[in-house]
Amino acid sequence: MPNQLLEKYQQYLTRQRTSPATIERHLSSIRAYLEFLKTSDLLEKTPLATYFPKETPKPSPQLEEKIIQEKLAQLGVLPKTKSSFFSQLLLPRLVKKFFQKTSRFFKSVPHWRYTLPYYLKYHQPRWYVKYKKLSFSRYLNFALLTIVCIALGIGAYEKFLKKTQEGKVLGTVPSLPPKYLAFQGRLTDTSGTPINQPVHFRFAIYNDSTASGSAKLYEEAKWIRPDQDGIFNTLIGDTTTIDPTIFKENTELWLGVTVNTNEEMTDRQPIATVAYAFNSQYLQGYGVGSTGANINEIPVIDSQGKLIIAASGPTLQTTTGVFKIESPTLALMTNGSSGNIGIGFSNPGSKLTISGNLAIGTTNPSSAYLTAVAPHGGAIIEGNVGIGTTNPLEKLDLAGNATVSGNLTFSGTRTIASREFNQLTIGDSATGDILFSPGTGKQVRFYSSSNYIDSSGNMVLAGNLNVGGTGTFSSTKVGILLDKDNQPGNNGQI
Repeated sequence: MPNQLLEKYQQYLTRQRTSPATIERHLSSIRAYLEFLKTSDLLEKTPLATYFPKETPKPSPQLEEKIIQEKLAQLGVLPKTKSSFFSQLLLPRLVKKFFQKTSRFFKSVPHWRYTLPYYLKYHQPRWYVKYKKLSFSRYLNFALLTIVCIALGIGAYEKFLKKTQEGKVLGTVPSLPPKYLAFQGRLTDTSGTPINQPVHFRFAIYNDSTASGSAKLYEEAKWIRPDQDGIFNTLIGDTTTIDPTIFKENTELWLGVTVNTNEEMTDRQPIATVAYAFNSQYLQGYGVGSTGANINEIPVIDSQGKLIIAASGPTLQTTTGVFKIESPTLALMTNGSSGNIGIGFSNPGSKLTISGNLAIGTTNPSSAYLTAVAPHGGAIIEGNVGIGTTNPLEKLDLAGNATVSGNLTFSGTRTIASREFNQLTIGDSATGDILFSPGTGKQVRFYSSSNYIDSSGNMVLAGNLNVGGTGTFSSTKVGILLDKDNQPGNNGQI
């Protein structure tokens, strides 16, 4: 049945406001019925036969002689023909097979829309079928889908929407900007005609609008070819590198242009600042304290190697970890009226004032003095301490006089001695009584344990007693030894 009749019937159904699905069912039913009549040879007996042209029989396919000979050779009727040398090579055979498979692949592509969904639906793996039968599989699928969506959302936010926090600088490898100056102009002759031939230019940078000589800080020469309208663009500095210190050490600069052998053009053009280059003198909005950093300024190290903080009462503070200052030699210097240094105290009255305790140990990391806690307001020292001497030989080496207003207590067996056989004097003309007061049962000994004064005041001498250097007491009785009340003592006859 001609397609025109089906189209007319479809248009008729459309005018009747029939739904598209119903129209498709009608047309499908008609096609199926006509196909039944055609296959049953009943179509010619109906009035519809006039709408169908009679089919002409298709010619049988003609086989090529070469194909017939190959088939007969395979059956053994004819001898097999020898293949050519080129056809026996591996590469041509591979190429032939590749094109055959490629051709079959592209021919099957239009059928994928039918076969691929069918295959995916009815050829599912067994483990996936078992998984779908689980009661909680749909909830697990929903949870996995939610996690994937959240991950994709976070990734998209981090990549495209999130902004860098204010005041934070991303850690990147430092990169220097190109040291070029973009310059554009239009070149004409005296009559205003554009020049489009290569022209020799000379660009110079000055720190003065009219002066030359020492005022010229940079110069570059190059050939430039303008376009047909005389317009040219160039980068000053691509031939001769521009010293960046020119812009650092000069606040105002001018550009001079010379063409061929003519005089330099007037007036010189001031080198202006690009809009956002104004912000180059700031770091995240903070200025640089070149002569000393104030509040909200960045400190810098000046030409003398000094880091100056000009703010009043600054504080250098770390919130975590250990704050270290390392140097081969460290000197704490003050530049004020008092010159005092305070540790733990902001108003020191001495050159060094420490509020708290002090522990001094050796450089040995395992020294107990480095981790010991000194008494509050006290100090513990591991090595020798010298007062008035640069070479202390003892734990306390004092070169000079010392005044003790309290008690001087020794722990254990100790010795009071004068070195190098110098005289040891106890007391002077202003000294009062010297009292030796041993404990009960103890002695004040002289030279050895045989010569002593016990705690009751008795003196025992193992040798002779010489008074005034006039004689020596011996066992011969020449007088009486009186006590403090001028009374003879026991066995006091001499």
